[in-house]
Amino acid sequence: MKMWSGRFRQPLDQRFEQWQRSFPFDQKLLPFELAASRAHALTLRAADVISAEELNQILAGLQEIGQRATEQSSDFLDNPEVEDVHHFVEKKLVELIGETGKKLHSGRSRNEQIATDLRLFVRESINNIRLSLGDFLGVLLVRAEENQSTVMPAYTHLQRAEPVLLSHWLLAYFQMFWRDSQRLLDCAKRVNQCPLGSGAIAGAPLALDRTIASRCSTCCHASRIHTGIALHTSRRGTKAASSGDDPCERIAERRGLARVEKAERRVDEDSGEDYEGDAAAVAVLRASRMGIRFDKFFH
Repeated sequence: MKMWSGRFRQPLDQRFEQWQRSFPFDQKLLPFELAASRAHALTLRAADVISAEELNQILAGLQEIGQRATEQSSDFLDNPEVEDVHHFVEKKLVELIGETGKKLHSGRSRNEQIATDLRLFVRESINNIRLSLGDFLGVLLVRAEENQSTVMPAYTHLQRAEPVLLSHWLLAYFQMFWRDSQRLLDCAKRVNQCPLGSGAIAGAPLALDRTIASRCSTCCHASRIHTGIALHTSRRGTKAASSGDDPCERIAERRGLARVEKAERRVDEDSGEDYEGDAAAVAVLRASRMGIRFDKFFH
């Protein structure tokens, strides 16, 4: 049964139905969908939409979905009928706990669901990237400490300019990647707002306290990572909260990832094309980079 099937008298063309499915790739949002669903269930309980017993059933069902997704992985997630991660969770929850599972969708829209999932996903991605950047910055500091007396030519306009210490060259990139890390931190602050309770456009049809979901912090044991909500309450209107800026676009284009990649390319260029023909300089740079694998940190 499709979530929107009541609007149509005939089934969709199978080719279109498969084309519009997003679950094959948005299933990576499952831990965040489960965390957001837990938060919404607590909000529903506070509004007396569901009973305490129903809340316990829903929370237990969500936990089992997370556990089975980890333990059974591909077999459990292989479901050609579900459209997206939201449909998957609702369908599995109803299978596990019956009609009570349908109550979880009360007072919320897919718009706010995907907006919340993406913000949680981007927030965690930023944390992971900044941890990798921290490791990489540590390596740069170690290499700079080891090469305080190593001299190399600095280049400008593709020609030798003046001699510098290799540590000076390495610390220049330390500063570049440090700034990138700070940009990502700034992006995390902007991402850290909770759309739950915003509905499709103009708010939820139920009297829900949006601050409950934003304060909720739960640990998703399925992924063994902290994927609680704990988002700051959105101060914006409901339309902007559920259908405003795209957090993935913000992190990818506006706030750091592009600059991280740019700095990474500059390191490769500085130790390659810019020094082409200068065997001594290339040898120094290659020696300094021994043990530094960019793909280890960023890919």
